[in-house]
Amino acid sequence: MICDDAAWPRSLALHARQVTADRKAWPVTAGMPSNLWPCAAWPTRPVDPPVTVTGHGPRNVLIVQNTRDPSTPLAGARGLRETLGRRAVMITVDQGGHGVIGLGSCADAALVAFLATGTLPGRGRFCPAPSPADTAARSTPLPYIPPAWPL
Repeated sequence: MICDDAAWPRSLALHARQVTADRKAWPVTAGMPSNLWPCAAWPTRPVDPPVTVTGHGPRNVLIVQNTRDPSTPLAGARGLRETLGRRAVMITVDQGGHGVIGLGSCADAALVAFLATGTLPGRGRFCPAPSPADTAARSTPLPYIPPAWPL
């Protein structure tokens, strides 16, 4: 749950001001992202301070990001990449949606290689959107294979 990740403001007036400002800045969301979430009334506060993300540490972070992701915007991924410095490599895919992998872009092979070997690509890359034919081929349902263990 995200409520114990950070201390949320409890002031109703603060939330109202933020919603008003967000409605002007981002009219399509009508202020919803700054709305009063249940976390404002969460009965406990975080035990530990938020983790500070830095460029100190091993070079072992692969960031895979769509250009038009409505849930995690490209600007956030770019900021994370900049903060991590030499520790990270970022692969950006020219597509929308929140899912990046398994759609036929060049990110697929890079992620599989990273997960299988732990080796990052030598540098970041930009992948063009998969072709409609690739996307259609991957959207074909696979046959159902029952689990090997008893249900």
